[in-house]
Amino acid sequence: MKLTGTCALCRSGLPKRVPIEFDVIEQTIKIWLPLSQMQEFVMVGQCFKGKRLPITDIQVVTPTAQLSCSRLPPAFVSSTSGAGFSLDDGEINKIIAVGDNRIQAISLQLTLYQSKIVFGIAPFSPAVQLNPETMYTNHGIHLHERFDIRLGKKTLNVRYSPKHVFIRGRTTATDREILKHALSLLSLGPEQQVTQLSPPRLTLNYAWSTTKSYGESVVDRNDLPTAFQSIVTHLSSCTSIQRERRFNEILHMVTGFQQAVYVEHRLTNLLKALESFDGTRTMAANQLSTLLQIDLGDAKFICGIRNELIHKGIPLKEASVNIHADLTRKGVKLKRFKSIPKTEALPWRVYITFSRLIVEAFFRQFGINSIQTVYAHMKGF
Repeated sequence: MKLTGTCALCRSGLPKRVPIEFDVIEQTIKIWLPLSQMQEFVMVGQCFKGKRLPITDIQVVTPTAQLSCSRLPPAFVSSTSGAGFSLDDGEINKIIAVGDNRIQAISLQLTLYQSKIVFGIAPFSPAVQLNPETMYTNHGIHLHERFDIRLGKKTLNVRYSPKHVFIRGRTTATDREILKHALSLLSLGPEQQVTQLSPPRLTLNYAWSTTKSYGESVVDRNDLPTAFQSIVTHLSSCTSIQRERRFNEILHMVTGFQQAVYVEHRLTNLLKALESFDGTRTMAANQLSTLLQIDLGDAKFICGIRNELIHKGIPLKEASVNIHADLTRKGVKLKRFKSIPKTEALPWRVYITFSRLIVEAFFRQFGINSIQTVYAHMKGF
């Protein structure tokens, strides 16, 4: 998703107007400066790198509207590159790159000191109706789903698409945080707000994560509207302090499924979420047995793993073997974890089992008693 237009540069010795491009998906902003000779590239790059470049009077044209921004939020030049140097010195080729996608120019990539840019919107036609809407990322597998939810006294329309979720309706900052965390829990992925339309303004967010996460179905598509509504209702009924705690629990839960993180770190984040919502100051087996709906001995195994990981920082395989041997020696009866294989698969089977128990227990607190089995294709305990 790219928006292209022109802007004014507030610096002597530079052209009055230059091209500018906003790539919302790649989270980049670029401008191009024409060069008279290729030798100027190195000199110009060194001149601008790391420095502020005041940009004003931004005008972007889309097929349906013109977007304008009087001044780009404070930014600095983070990188420079040749936008391709044409070997043909013909004048036409410099302007439209005949038969070639290169022009004589240098590309400057800008990095914002803050994350958001606000544009004014001027539709070309009265037929273009502007309704409030917010676009979020979609790390889940739900596609082409559409339904309404209630948030307070408002009715919002939710539309899932392959890469994004669109929520139409007027919302407050708190509403948007609730919706973001509801989406994150439903996908076990770090969903972020990308764009917000509040006529006559459009806000682009340039700080959101593209981390690969769980990537499987958490709730059945037929249960998606009800589950979404349950989470939103629960979060909106919390006090501000309770809500912030829930947000942190969801953040830890989601981080427990990031695929670029070691299994020990994933499990530690899941245990952080569990410690927050289990209702006790210190993780206790009796409470866990009830909360996770498991036998007391298995709850003691989980508590032991938690202590080994957090207090000793040892690998999950070693922690599992140590705690299992200790509980067996003490005569503690284990059911789910009665026998554990001392193989390379042990850490993953422990992580998968813990993640299933913790996620199911957390969803139950939101009134959702039926979800898909986490990592259903993998073997746990």
